[in-house]
Amino acid sequence: MDLNIIHASDNSTDERYNFFLDNYAGENKLFYYTTDFRSLLHQTLKDEYYYFVVLKKNIHVAIFPCFIRKTEYGNVLNSLPFFGPNAGLLYNDKMIDKRELFQYFFLFLHNFTKQKKCISVSIYQPLFSEDDNCYKKYFIPDYVTEKFTQITDIHNNFDLNKSLFWDIKKAKKNNIEIKDVASSEEADEFYSIYQKGCVLKGIPVKEKLFFDSVFHQSLFESEKVIMKCAYMNGQFIGGLLVFTGNKTVSYYAPAI
Repeated sequence: MDLNIIHASDNSTDERYNFFLDNYAGENKLFYYTTDFRSLLHQTLKDEYYYFVVLKKNIHVAIFPCFIRKTEYGNVLNSLPFFGPNAGLLYNDKMIDKRELFQYFFLFLHNFTKQKKCISVSIYQPLFSEDDNCYKKYFIPDYVTEKFTQITDIHNNFDLNKSLFWDIKKAKKNNIEIKDVASSEEADEFYSIYQKGCVLKGIPVKEKLFFDSVFHQSLFESEKVIMKCAYMNGQFIGGLLVFTGNKTVSYYAPAI
């Protein structure tokens, strides 16, 4: 097959992982695959991570990010864990036959998880994945959970209804101002409102350490991360955190 797999664990192998991701032009290229997001997860969760690169005749053809969490019952491998959806096997279908790739990679992953004494493996497929059959055939899951994602194609379907225009006009009239989160105090206010909203709706709360890491890693300058806040007459009333990918803006955490 002329395939082999390396683990991106230092600067030299990170370069190979990032080389594939930087040159991947598909719609599944989301912020969650990046080593920037890996750093955010690692700072928060403190778990081991393994970011694999698949090579065919030394050409980068696929990547697979994952973390391993140690529990009292055994180890659990996630691609990716809570805080980071939409991972799994990202590959260049022009460089490799996907059946060849899936067969080879999941045989490797099976042996790897046995070596790591994992009791379970969970994989969240890429956002626009059409590989259900390959995952079922080669990953052979015991359980499959279906999740729904709302997607708006702003190139083909961005007709704003009249009520939305009215809401925008009303917001301006009520002195509501939208601006970037620019200070740690604003970031703290953002998290406080976000946390209260999650508790009220019964949604699991992401740790504050994660949001602090997002704010302090200067990801705003590269526009990989956008954090906006809303003020009404000078008072913070809400906000939104989004991550940007190749062709997708991912709605991540609302503060409402």
